[in-house]
Amino acid sequence: MSGDCQVQFGGDNGPIYIVDQGDVIIIPAGVAHKSLSKSNNFQCIGAYPLDMEYDMNYGTIEEYSQALDAIKQVGLPKKDPIFGDQGLLLKYWK
Repeated sequence: MSGDCQVQFGGDNGPIYIVDQGDVIIIPAGVAHKSLSKSNNFQCIGAYPLDMEYDMNYGTIEEYSQALDAIKQVGLPKKDPIFGDQGLLLKYWK
């Protein structure tokens, strides 16, 4: 993990953040996110719960109904993926 990236969450009117080496972002199923710009050396790691595969969507009308159904199938994680049983993820996940 290196470099930095300007990332937008929640669609074209969503908030924009700069993420840097060492940052952790947990993105719930269904939250749109995209890179707006990045440094030449930007690298990151993405991970998904066991038995889940990533599902790339691009915000088209044709994807909408199927995406909503898929989001409903994603359960809560068993524990915080970073801090385990001591993490706050499940407290704030809604």
